[in-house]
Amino acid sequence: MKDIILNRKNTTSFDPNFKVPREDLEEILYLAGKAPSSWNLQHWKFFVFESKESKERLLPIAYYQRQIIDSSAVVAVLADTEADLNFDDIYNPLVEKGYITNLIKTKIKRQVERAHETSYDSLEQALINAPLAAITLVYAAESKGYNTGIIGGFDKERFKDTFYVPENLIPIMIIPIGKRIAEPHYSERFPLDRTTFWL
Repeated sequence: MKDIILNRKNTTSFDPNFKVPREDLEEILYLAGKAPSSWNLQHWKFFVFESKESKERLLPIAYYQRQIIDSSAVVAVLADTEADLNFDDIYNPLVEKGYITNLIKTKIKRQVERAHETSYDSLEQALINAPLAAITLVYAAESKGYNTGIIGGFDKERFKDTFYVPENLIPIMIIPIGKRIAEPHYSERFPLDRTTFWL
């Protein structure tokens, strides 16, 4: 994992003839779904653009960035502002299997309800947690030998309109996956003393 973190670079030039097998994409998405989330509510959804036709529809929404077409697949990560509605589906099986008691479940549910009291609270939770799945997806793909890009610059409203996205889902980034054909440009990171405060 250390090597992946140190060596990964954002890929913008993909081999248009390379195809990531569906089973690998499914495993990458499965691993992304293992990302941590508050109360395990899993505040994310994935839209996968695998066909040529779907990527062509996405292309103008992503301001004609060529990697949309040339990559093997593009995964859009959307933040779910109604993830608190997942509560019973997640916690009822834990009670049934004896991992927690009904009393503990009730206490946890109160925490979740307090954290989602307003639409702003729900939005904040979604925007905190969904990016954790996005970065987990990136490292899952890289761990399988594929390359990834991260695109935050796209028309999010047009994305929602074009792909009939429910109101509770907010597109936050799109991630092309495939094999690079050109080495990304070199980049550096700030030293720790520029970004870290020891208290």
